[in-house]
Amino acid sequence: MRQRKGPHKNQTKINTTAHTFYNATLRHDPALRRRCSDRHIFDVTLDKWKAEQRLDGRPVSGVTRSDVIYSLWRKWKLIRAKVTGENVIVWTEDSDDGDNDGDIDDIGDANNEGENGGEKIDVIAKTVARIRHSRAQMESNRNGIVIDDIHFNDAFSNGSESRGCCRLGVTATQQVTIRNESDIDVICDIKSEAARQRNFQIEGEMVFDLLAGQTTCIDVSFTPKRIGITKTIIIFNFDPICDEDNDIDPFSIVRYISIRAGDPDDFDMLKPTTPYVKKWNKREDVTEKFANPVRVKSNNSGRLTSSFEIPLASHVIPKHVEQLAGVNNAQHEAMQVLDSVYRGKENGTYFDKEEKLDYTKTLDIDNYAKCMQHLLWFEETQMKVDITTYDLTQVPLLKEGRSFKLFVPGLAENRPSVLKGDKILIRVNGMGGKKFEGLVTKTTQEVRVMRAYIVTISCPELMSNVQSIFNYQCIEITHTDITKQHQNAYLEFPRSFSQIYIDGLRIDVRFTFSRTTLRTSHQALKAFELKEYGSPHHNIVFPKLLGEDNLPLTPLNSRIIRTNQMKFINRTLNDEQKTGKSLLTVCV
Repeated sequence: MRQRKGPHKNQTKINTTAHTFYNATLRHDPALRRRCSDRHIFDVTLDKWKAEQRLDGRPVSGVTRSDVIYSLWRKWKLIRAKVTGENVIVWTEDSDDGDNDGDIDDIGDANNEGENGGEKIDVIAKTVARIRHSRAQMESNRNGIVIDDIHFNDAFSNGSESRGCCRLGVTATQQVTIRNESDIDVICDIKSEAARQRNFQIEGEMVFDLLAGQTTCIDVSFTPKRIGITKTIIIFNFDPICDEDNDIDPFSIVRYISIRAGDPDDFDMLKPTTPYVKKWNKREDVTEKFANPVRVKSNNSGRLTSSFEIPLASHVIPKHVEQLAGVNNAQHEAMQVLDSVYRGKENGTYFDKEEKLDYTKTLDIDNYAKCMQHLLWFEETQMKVDITTYDLTQVPLLKEGRSFKLFVPGLAENRPSVLKGDKILIRVNGMGGKKFEGLVTKTTQEVRVMRAYIVTISCPELMSNVQSIFNYQCIEITHTDITKQHQNAYLEFPRSFSQIYIDGLRIDVRFTFSRTTLRTSHQALKAFELKEYGSPHHNIVFPKLLGEDNLPLTPLNSRIIRTNQMKFINRTLNDEQKTGKSLLTVCV
């Protein structure tokens, strides 16, 4: 058995190296930093810095380019986003206000974590356009120097050229011609360190004189060892030979190389048939997957009847609020709605997300109820989204008598507790996606003890001996018991569900939450809204300074309050609960 040698990479060393490199080369050089938005230029810059560190007696080892990029992105937050498909880096310190040169038809695999999409995607698109334009300029032939493009077309034999895929182990070779069609002699210096590190081989002179009208060639080859796309860069630096009449400055021409390795037949099968279009995830589970279930009739014994003196209204979420639940990155739209409520404007079109506002100054008796109602609606909307994270998929449902038993994971898995009277939604797969609402009639606790076995290799050097393994000479087996507590929920479903139930039926499950507390809060706000100005309810929410016009209220404990003197809204309270309520009232 092979053992892992050595510990994981020292993350502290990686972070320190990445930060030191950034401070030494990029932080105070905005022009270089913008050029390093091109991943290829970044690699060359990093390699050059490593070489300088090595000459100064401070070699950097064990830290790859990817390590440095990941540390600058995740640890130091100096990289705002990465566009993998384009090999582009978007720096946090760069605003990229430049012109948007070129069409943006695909910005690749941008990482948009932690930010809203709009502004950031615009910055990424501008950066990608700038890098594309910069690459086109760097690859263009100039000053009479012409260099062949590197495509490795000869490597795609047997009709696979159009497929653009080189087989593993097959060496792709191309002869690259460099022509001087000008009347000026130049010195050519080829920089290929980045290509060599990616297993490209360059044969020929690396530094040579290229006289006017002269042609020279180099051979570039690559033998792929793994499936995937390999990208690199070769830089051709040209320095005109001293001449009094020469007014050309040193310049460079770049050749970007990209080659795909794998099986051409597999590549043909996986080849896209339509242009890529980013698909936004639609939260269809929130509104569709368990929508409109078949419900239990209201006269079933398991249902808890309403017991409030004053009937509770439904207070359903308005459509303009509920629709935001299915919109990606809807935070800005929600803030617009709240802003229009708080400040009394319509549509919130003037809302600026960069503006810092103190809404406590705009909250008053006139808009208090409306503002709090909207906050409750937004909270309930988010609760509906959050509850979907506890969905169960393909779980068994057992039948016991007239009820159905559902196994519910316990609190260790952060699942919501299930109580009698709760409603649970299920979806039956394979039958047209039929949906039903079940009512919890009772719950039971169940403790399960699971035994986990731990295998320890006590003597790794004996693992090569098969007989030692069977004799357990180098293996130590121990075990530990793990106790987990779970719930069994017994459900009552509509009669139509019993007709389609079969043993071993597996279902998708969604839990629900009680809206009673939300409805009572809405009812309190509605009562507050209907009160006249200057009523005690208004003074409690918006208290005034005591004075001749605002005398203190008479304390409730100025008289003895007994249980029979109180009128309880909740008629299901028992005697002990009523006594406790009366004692609390006396203490007020």
